[in-house]
Amino acid sequence: MNTPNFDSQEVLDYRDQLELTNSFYNGFDTSTDYIISFFNEDDDSFTARLKLARLTNYVRDAIETVRNMVLRKPTKYDELIDSALNPLLETIDMKNSIDTFSKEVLTNLAKDGYTYILVEKESYEDVASGADEINKRPYFINVKRSVVRNFKINSNGSFRQFTYDENYTIEDGYAEKLLVQQRCYLSDGTVEIWRDGVLYSTMQNGLGFIPIIKIGNDDISKFYDLAVINRNHLNLKSEQRNYARIASAPIPVAYLLNSEDTIKTIGVSNGINFNSTKSESGFEWVELSGSSNSIIESLIAKDESDMQKYLVSLVSNDIQRTAKEVSLLNANNEATLNHFATILEEGLNKAFYIMAQYQGINNFEAKLYINKDFIDNKLDASELNSYKEMYINNIIDWDTYINILITGEVLEPMTDADIAKMKTNLVNPL
Repeated sequence: MNTPNFDSQEVLDYRDQLELTNSFYNGFDTSTDYIISFFNEDDDSFTARLKLARLTNYVRDAIETVRNMVLRKPTKYDELIDSALNPLLETIDMKNSIDTFSKEVLTNLAKDGYTYILVEKESYEDVASGADEINKRPYFINVKRSVVRNFKINSNGSFRQFTYDENYTIEDGYAEKLLVQQRCYLSDGTVEIWRDGVLYSTMQNGLGFIPIIKIGNDDISKFYDLAVINRNHLNLKSEQRNYARIASAPIPVAYLLNSEDTIKTIGVSNGINFNSTKSESGFEWVELSGSSNSIIESLIAKDESDMQKYLVSLVSNDIQRTAKEVSLLNANNEATLNHFATILEEGLNKAFYIMAQYQGINNFEAKLYINKDFIDNKLDASELNSYKEMYINNIIDWDTYINILITGEVLEPMTDADIAKMKTNLVNPL
C-alpha cells in the first residue's frame, strides 16, 4: 500500500464481534441494525416495527458493573503527586483527571477486549529543552480499538508501525466540517498525518520509538457472548410487540358478501348486503388468539435469565457473613476483576514512564495503584442505626463499634491508638 489508509488482516479478523459488542453497548440507535426483518415483511411494516422496538441493555450494565467494582475506590498515586508530573494529573488527557481517564480506559478495555494508551505532546519542537513550557506538555490519549487501522509488531512485542483514524475539522463557511485523517507512527519516532491518501505533514516525537501501550490481549471481548444473547433478546421483544400490536386489534370479518362488491363501508346511513341467507352470511369482529405469544415469552425469559447470570457472576449479594457483606460469587470472578485492575495499572504506569521521558526525566518509575478490593462492605442507614443501638445498649463495646464502622466503610481506617484517642476526645461518644 502506498498510504496507511487501509485495514490490516489482524484488524479485519474480529471486526464483526467488535462491532456487535459496541453496537449494543452504545444503545438503542445502533442496536436496531441487528433487528431482523420477517420473511416477506414489507418496508413499511418493518419500519413501523423498528419504531416500536425497545432495548434492555444488559451489555452496558455488565461492563459498567465491572468498571464500578474495580474503580469503586480512588486510584492511589501519592508518589506521582510528589513527582514532577503532578501538575499534569488533573488534566491527564488535556481535559480529565487521571481517575476519570482510568474509567474511560477500563470501559474500553472490557468492551473491546483491549485498548491503547498513546502518550503525545502538544509540540514536537525542542522536546528536551521545552519540558517546563506549558504549551508543550505531554498528555494521554485513549485510542479505541475500533479506530485502529493497521499495525506491525516486532519480535520483542514493540510496535514497528501503528496507524489509527482521528477526526479533524476544517472551516466550511459559517460552520465547521468534521473529517477523518490517518495518524501513522513509525519506529524511529516519525509521525505522519495522511489526508485523502496524501501525506499532509511529518513530525518527529523526539523519543525514537512509538509511544503507544496496548492494554489487554483478548481478541474477542469477554462480553461478546452477552451481546449475542442481547441481540436475540431484542429481536424476540420486537416480535412480541409486533404480535401484540396485530393480535390485540380485533379484525372486521364479513362472509358471503355480494360478489361484485369488494369493499364495504359501514356507517349510520349505509350498510352491507349479503348474497346468502341470514343463517349463512354475517359480519363480526374477530380477535386473534394462540400459543405464539407464550412461546415468545418463554424464549425471552430464557435469554433474560442467561444475561442476568453474567451480572450475578460478577457479584452476588446473597451471602450473609455479618449484618451486610456483598461478596464475589467465586474465586474465578475475583480473578477476572483482578485481571482488569492489574493490566490497567501496568498500562498506566508504562504511560507515565513515557510521559516522563517527554519531560526529560530519565529512569522514572511511576507507582500508581488501582484498587484490588472488590468487596463492597458499606453499611446502609438501617444497619448504621442497628449498630448504634447495640452500642448504646452496651451489647457491643466502643472498639467493636468503631471497627464495624471502619469495616463498613463509614470511617477511614485508623490504628488502635487513634480509636482510643477518638473516644477520649468525645464528650459523649455515642
